[in-house]
Amino acid sequence: MKAILIDVFNKTVKEINLDGNKDMLDQWYHVIKTDVVEVAHYITDHDSILVDEIGLLKPTNHFFFYEGAHQPFAGNGLIVGTDEEGETVDCEISAEEVENNVQFLNWKEVLESFS
Repeated sequence: MKAILIDVFNKTVKEINLDGNKDMLDQWYHVIKTDVVEVAHYITDHDSILVDEIGLLKPTNHFFFYEGAHQPFAGNGLIVGTDEEGETVDCEISAEEVENNVQFLNWKEVLESFS
């Protein structure tokens, strides 16, 4: 399944493939590098950004902000699609569109921009 990884450590946005035959939650954990995920922002009715649910409680200097979101997010983000039954499916948004809407930030920039 097509997904988009927002990698705050390398400051990149890239399309990745999730294996529909494997446990989806385990793949999310692995890609985001956490063991607790949450939907942080709905881009559309179909595509959502998943992040580390406790990312803001961890010491980090790696954040991203997605245009239109309510706050910056700590750690990596993963964009997935969801169908009418709530199942994970290919995301519809392109990596290029995500890249145009993502801003990578450090802690100081988060404080200056969003306080």
